[in-house]
Amino acid sequence: MMATMALRQARRVGYLELVTDFFTGLQGRGLMLSPADTEWVRRWEARGIPVEVVCRGLQGAVEAHQLLRPGVPPPHRLSYYAPAVDEAFRAAREKALGRRDP
Repeated sequence: MMATMALRQARRVGYLELVTDFFTGLQGRGLMLSPADTEWVRRWEARGIPVEVVCRGLQGAVEAHQLLRPGVPPPHRLSYYAPAVDEAFRAAREKALGRRDP
């Protein structure tokens, strides 16, 4: 469902806006990213990481943080979430490769 939503929205807005909206929604506050966070998003886009994969990584990291530290707000900086996005991208590539191999 998240991927379908992201793909529909991607036709209307850009990569940075999608990630910004998704992340600020997860955080429950803020309307925009810091310049350092914007740079993370630009790096992910330059690496060719699909926006739905970035969102999946962010959401998974927020959920894991909430399980490990209930009641403690998740970090506000995307640098904290970069390993989760990298892992989501690695998993997506492996899944895609698995589908191509008989």
